[in-house]
Amino acid sequence: SSDLVATWAELGCLHGAKSTQPCRPSMHTKATRAAVATLLTQTASSFSAAAAKLQGVASSLATMSATTPVAYASTGKLFDARAAAAVAAELADAASVTALRAQHVHALYAQQNIQAAAQFRAEASKLVERREALYSVDPDRIASWRKGVTAYDYGYLWTARTLYYWVRDEFRAAHHASPCYLNIIDPLIVLDDIGGVRVYDILRCATFSTDRS
Repeated sequence: SSDLVATWAELGCLHGAKSTQPCRPSMHTKATRAAVATLLTQTASSFSAAAAKLQGVASSLATMSATTPVAYASTGKLFDARAAAAVAAELADAASVTALRAQHVHALYAQQNIQAAAQFRAEASKLVERREALYSVDPDRIASWRKGVTAYDYGYLWTARTLYYWVRDEFRAAHHASPCYLNIIDPLIVLDDIGGVRVYDILRCATFSTDRS
């Protein structure tokens, strides 16, 4: 899990230990904010430009599909404009959400403007809802807080539906919180076993034995 790795990586950075991940710049230190401000500005700008180009392609294909659903391409093969328009629309939405995330992070780090960040998140949420309506399965099946077949206590798209990591970053920007703040990954569950015996069960038994003694 990227969340699990990120959490332990941050703890390592706090205590000067070696980590497989780069240390996250602090939102509350002026020097580190200044160090990433230019990069975040460029990222937000380039991602927004890329999203705008994809939106233009999606719009053109949508217009084409309305008038000529299927046509011959320059190669002489059939071109399904309707199917292409659907794919382009999905790519455009994905690019737009990515651009909004870049703007969201820029607002938190470079501007320390939580209100602006929340507005970017609200825009992204509308795009997420639009995508959910086009899922091939019931969104609640894969994007709700429910136990499934994975080690997590939620559907694998729950964090996308709720933009959970966006919200968490806003809370971290508002409060000097630890890296474990609002962490929803239980390492004892994810790191399932050692030698075939679950770590969680070992600690649960140890706790039970201690309580009885």
